[in-house]
Amino acid sequence: MPDSSSSSSDSSSPHDSEVSEQPTSFTLFLAHEDFERVYLTALRHAPQPVGEYVCTVEFGPLNHTWFFREQNITSWFLTETNEDEPTSGSLDIPAYFLEAINQLVAHVDDNDVELHINRDANTITYSAKQSHFTATLPTQPQRPPRSQHPRSSRVHVNTAHFAQVGPFLSSIPVDIPEDEDGHPAVFQPFISFTYDGTDLVISRDWTKLGGPVLTMRVQAGGDYRGTFSMYAPAVAREFFLADAYGSGALVFEFSDEEPHVCKLTNTTWGIDIQLAKESVFKYRRRLEAALAAGDAELEVKRDSRIGWDPVVVMEAGDRLITATITEADNGSTHYVRLKTDIVSDIPWSPELATEINAWNDQWSTVKLVHTDTAVQAVADVPIASLSEISTIVVDLAAKAQIVNELIGAVL
Repeated sequence: MPDSSSSSSDSSSPHDSEVSEQPTSFTLFLAHEDFERVYLTALRHAPQPVGEYVCTVEFGPLNHTWFFREQNITSWFLTETNEDEPTSGSLDIPAYFLEAINQLVAHVDDNDVELHINRDANTITYSAKQSHFTATLPTQPQRPPRSQHPRSSRVHVNTAHFAQVGPFLSSIPVDIPEDEDGHPAVFQPFISFTYDGTDLVISRDWTKLGGPVLTMRVQAGGDYRGTFSMYAPAVAREFFLADAYGSGALVFEFSDEEPHVCKLTNTTWGIDIQLAKESVFKYRRRLEAALAAGDAELEVKRDSRIGWDPVVVMEAGDRLITATITEADNGSTHYVRLKTDIVSDIPWSPELATEINAWNDQWSTVKLVHTDTAVQAVADVPIASLSEISTIVVDLAAKAQIVNELIGAVL
């Protein structure tokens, strides 16, 4: 999963409304325990070394919200607003600066931290023992308002109970080879969740790498029904820490307006998780590229929600075609199903069956099917043959057009 943890490369100046609402110079106060939590969370989410990683504090009238991005998650928690601090806008703070401060205050329990921000000079300063340490702030990118979509459904679990799944989900029960940079050289399985109204079932299937299927059951409640999945490494680690800063109920929230996001919330902290499907994450980018790279002029509609939607939509001339990443029944072989509508609102009849069978006897690669009240042309392409898929799309479109022109006259 692409890492969104580094600071933005956007060269734009700070958000105008944020700058105008904030004083040009102010001090951000952090009690020692709050600073320690900010630093430790930033260190946990940042790469090593921390490099350009930043965390973001969003100022509010009652609480500040701290955000930490990594892989497919954004974790957050609240700290109290102090007098004379901004009550709106946001600030990106470099993790290396927090790391340096921590080395000075780590073993002093009552050593609170004050960070002086000068917007005019674009600097952040920490002072200690009559010494001053100043750094230029990173570029402060423009940010749209955070989305607050209404909750459509939820699943709730006990925080302490749920935290127990973390060690099992983080475990790697197979020997994974590493690449030249020391990173895993094979694709690791996603975490899947299923809730049917009884227990929340969490699983991670390692069988494709010769390992076990790990399954956990946690008592749960809520009105959500179904299955969802997510990229594993960072989120599994955060589940392990779920009870470190809170207790009571932990709620998985879903919104129909943003179906690829799950918000995991406690009272004062949470994690926004980008949901994804394992097969889509592995193959969608490759499929989009293969469709666009062929000689055929296909207009491919790309999807920025990495790993979410298995259906790639394209136009071949005037014809709309879908390419759906599909898992075979045996779970080990994936293929892409190409499909286009030929005629709709046509009921099933013996005459239609005869016509479809006649066409299917002629063609080995493209088949006609009747689904609901539509006749469709379909073709299945193995993942191993993705390099040929644009040619197959052209063939499917041509055959569908032939049928489209003739089947109406027959029926």
